[in-house]
Amino acid sequence: MESNTTFRLPPRALAGNLVAVSKWNARSEVPDVVAYADLRYFAEEVAEQWAAQVEPDPIGQFAYPKRGGGIRQISILSVRDIVRLRTAVGDIARVTNEIVLPTVYSAKLRAQPPTWYFKNNLYAAFQQAALRLCRYWESDGMVRTDVQAYYPSIQIEDLFRALWNVGCDREAVRLVVQVLMRWQDRDHLSGIPIGQEACAVLGAFYLRDFDRAIAPLTTGFFRYSDDVIYFFKEDVLGDGGLSLVKGHLQDARLAMNEHKTRVFYDPAEAAEAIRRSLLDYVEDQFQDGGEGDQSVIQELFDEEIATNPHPDPVTYAWCLNRLMRGRPANEHALATILNRPELMSLDPRITSEYLTKCACGNSDAISAMAARLPLIKGEPGAALHTLRYLAASGVNQAQADAILGIAVDPSVLSPVRAWAMEAHAGSPRFNLGDLADCVDADTPELVRRGAVLALRRRPGHRGRRFVARQLASRFPDTRWSAMWAAEIAA
Repeated sequence: MESNTTFRLPPRALAGNLVAVSKWNARSEVPDVVAYADLRYFAEEVAEQWAAQVEPDPIGQFAYPKRGGGIRQISILSVRDIVRLRTAVGDIARVTNEIVLPTVYSAKLRAQPPTWYFKNNLYAAFQQAALRLCRYWESDGMVRTDVQAYYPSIQIEDLFRALWNVGCDREAVRLVVQVLMRWQDRDHLSGIPIGQEACAVLGAFYLRDFDRAIAPLTTGFFRYSDDVIYFFKEDVLGDGGLSLVKGHLQDARLAMNEHKTRVFYDPAEAAEAIRRSLLDYVEDQFQDGGEGDQSVIQELFDEEIATNPHPDPVTYAWCLNRLMRGRPANEHALATILNRPELMSLDPRITSEYLTKCACGNSDAISAMAARLPLIKGEPGAALHTLRYLAASGVNQAQADAILGIAVDPSVLSPVRAWAMEAHAGSPRFNLGDLADCVDADTPELVRRGAVLALRRRPGHRGRRFVARQLASRFPDTRWSAMWAAEIAA
């Protein structure tokens, strides 16, 4: 593949995608402490700086719990690389979004590039489309399967060839593939990064040949990323098509996830495998009772979560989401969460958001969550979102000292350290004079930026601008953040 080192991404497109990334941050499992507000403020200047082809920053991994059980390694990219990759993939999505099958529900666009966004509720649409065929059952069976370690198994050379052959923008394809291969060669990335919107576009497209081989043989075919549901007639697919599916995946150098592959011959069981009927039943009752009556949600939480030693993560997140919608937010789940520390690990992001809505500034909740930090050091997802709640709520001096220990600990992952700096900065213990001593040239850029952004938590301090200028001169990559924190942020 020829080099395109002179290729410049359009600054205007980069600025637009910086805004899009800032909005996406609210749904990220590993969110930025200020949703990139500092860089958005200087979007035009930042985009001009990022336009030229550059060496991608190192990529990291962040262990985060899956709702279905187990751990997935989310890829941690610098914001520059997130925005550059998203901008280039936008030019690719112009083509790929039009040629995947209509029943592929992942990565469907509602706003076209250069500043693009996905449609809302795509996974729910995927579920509902499959459920319709369960209700009007005209098949002999249904199969639900997925690909074993899908993103890490994607072959970059095959991806490059496929994108090239369907007529995607050549320069954009070169840039994306060069970045991916650099991460593989230097940082030992397998496949493509997990957790990025740009990679969802690539993942939706990569199985295009598989879709076209399997879908015509089914009575209904639906896919969301690598999650596949299809219906079949036995005279066409005698074994449910499993051998055929396995063979086509092997042709793509992928493997069917045997553990998650199931064949259903009963429509009720098939529907239950797509979405828990209990949640649909409670949702109907919830809507019939009006948004103000959350008793059915409370009852579901008590039965399925509070008294269940092995609660379902999907039901847990579903309940918290709806309890948060109350005006004011419903605190019914609060006592259970504080008494059962393990619930945070079911869905750290949703738990943190629920606590912030229901217990922001609650001294008992703050003490309970702060006390857990030493116990969850090996669970970065739970640690990050615990700190996220504490940053919103405020901590006392003793708690702040413990949190500062996390912020300066080089063995802790950078996103967790950045949020620890944020939580520490909101405490009475925070001292601007100590800030410059918390970081040095060996400190990861994400942590340095977290330290710089902490300046905004002391808006009236006369030494804020001096410390900001000092850090900006020592670490030029934090210049925009320092300017924003010292001069702009309230």
